[in-house]
Amino acid sequence: KQQQEEFSLITENMQEGLIVIDRYTMILSANSSAWSLFRVDKVSQGESVYCLDRAEDFRHAIEQVLGGEHAELILKLNGSDIQLIANPVIRGQKTEGAVILFVNVTEKLERENLRREFSANVSHELKTPLMSISGYAELMMNGMVGEDKVPEFSGRIYHEASRLSSLVSDIIQLSRLDEKNSDMPFEAVDIYELAEDIVYHLQPSAEKKQISLVLEGEHVAVRGIRQVLYEMFYNIADNAIRYTDAGGTVRVFAGQEGHHPCYFVEDNGIGIPKNEQRRIFERFYRVDKSHSRQT
Repeated sequence: KQQQEEFSLITENMQEGLIVIDRYTMILSANSSAWSLFRVDKVSQGESVYCLDRAEDFRHAIEQVLGGEHAELILKLNGSDIQLIANPVIRGQKTEGAVILFVNVTEKLERENLRREFSANVSHELKTPLMSISGYAELMMNGMVGEDKVPEFSGRIYHEASRLSSLVSDIIQLSRLDEKNSDMPFEAVDIYELAEDIVYHLQPSAEKKQISLVLEGEHVAVRGIRQVLYEMFYNIADNAIRYTDAGGTVRVFAGQEGHHPCYFVEDNGIGIPKNEQRRIFERFYRVDKSHSRQT
């Protein structure tokens, strides 16, 4: 009885779902996490595990494990990805039943998909300037560029090399920010001062597009990493200018909003549709793919 109570205590505190079945697919034991994953009330002992999921792949996995083999698959349950790991319980040469573990791997799979997408995007972004540099250099090397065109071609090579260097710097910065044991110091940072500096540096590009760039607010301090905050704030304001048509307005605010320090950028540009807004923090994600690579 004591061993049963200890086993029950352990399994009930597991985040993973656990089900034990006999050789006839009947449920002998299960924890509450398993019921939560399948969104069912507690199933009575002696009912078939098939009452939880009648999908063909689930049935095949149960048949496989009761045949004496290890079984694994990803189940789609109520919008989540659940990994099923099943091992047979064998006594002598005979399979007496199986232990089935259910693990929610939704976040893990999403991270893996993001990593794959990120790698593909990085490869594509780096490949474009490299191909341009290689193409221009090959033409010059083979004497296919007139002397009067050499400054133009060398200028293009320099421009693409600068773009490549900037991309590499961004990727290195992303890697540094991903490291949990980052040595970048937290300090008191006046976000209005940062906003002033950002507006000063972005004013020429705003004037070039005849965009009115306005700064509002007041001095207010937050604790943070100055360099990271600056880059983050700069990118938001820079994007607003890039995606606002000529003659538009970009308003930058840094100060106190209610009881909290606040930084926001408002513009009358193309905007981001509601159904795309959940993706704004994905790396290299762009709503409008038709915009030029320069944008």
